[in-house]
Amino acid sequence: MNKWFKSGSPWIWLSAGGVSISLISVLGLLWLIASRGLSYFWPAELYQFELLDEKGQTSTVIGEIYDRERIPASQLSHLALNLDPNIESIERLLIKTGNRELVSLDFRWLLSPQITKTTKPNNLVVIERRTNGNFYGYIEQLILDGKPVSNDRFDELLYRVDEFQEQIEELQKVDIGAINYQIERLRLKQRKHSLKGTLTSKLKKEFEEDTLQLKAEYSVLESQLMLLRDHVARDAVVMKAMDGQLVTINFEHILKLSFNNTLSVWGKLKVFFTQIASFVVDDPREANTEGGGFPAIFGTVLMVLL
Repeated sequence: MNKWFKSGSPWIWLSAGGVSISLISVLGLLWLIASRGLSYFWPAELYQFELLDEKGQTSTVIGEIYDRERIPASQLSHLALNLDPNIESIERLLIKTGNRELVSLDFRWLLSPQITKTTKPNNLVVIERRTNGNFYGYIEQLILDGKPVSNDRFDELLYRVDEFQEQIEELQKVDIGAINYQIERLRLKQRKHSLKGTLTSKLKKEFEEDTLQLKAEYSVLESQLMLLRDHVARDAVVMKAMDGQLVTINFEHILKLSFNNTLSVWGKLKVFFTQIASFVVDDPREANTEGGGFPAIFGTVLMVLL
């Protein structure tokens, strides 16, 4: 035994065991993150629930099932649900209803005993928007250039708006951004000469002329930007919400529209990988509650490299 210890074999096995435990822990953590997180990107089925509450009033709820849980039936004794006394627990569903302009919360709990009917209509649609989160409902009417058109032209309108949005983004981030950068550089150069006491009247005049020229170019680009926004603002979709209200959504606020209940497996896979890619490369929106995580990912990788 003494000879075996002196040979170093126990320490080799101990090191190998430690490395194995570390690898298993890392792989387990990655599996946990993937199993809990990747399901978020899979296009969920859309449901319409018909409800009957304890007061005998009926209502309709539309949305995605986000979670399920069982709660003790004793917690619901105040609702007078007329439950079987032998039932110990009741299932409830967490539904993402969206439609922030109509309701105060994105999510709502539904008790299974209050659900009288559950359906998955094929014409139920979810719209991902730049603001106010998702909208769930039915397409009531399409508007092109301020005039109603047939609903079968939706893909054409969405493609047209995507083109306008790409042009708007290029104007804002590339052309207008470059002019703002040049104006700021001129301001800093002028400030530098001013601090050094080398700012002559000739230099000051040159700075002012260059700045005026850049501002003139900025005005032209700004006019083009406003014109593109006006074009996008003419197109809209009228949606019917779960309570029957009609809501007009401008196409400039629409990022994506999907009939999740009609998607095939391949269609869902395409949406799945598209949403993962968007999360990796897009910027966050809505105070980091929507959109992608590119700045956080980029910052983390940069800090690791440094």
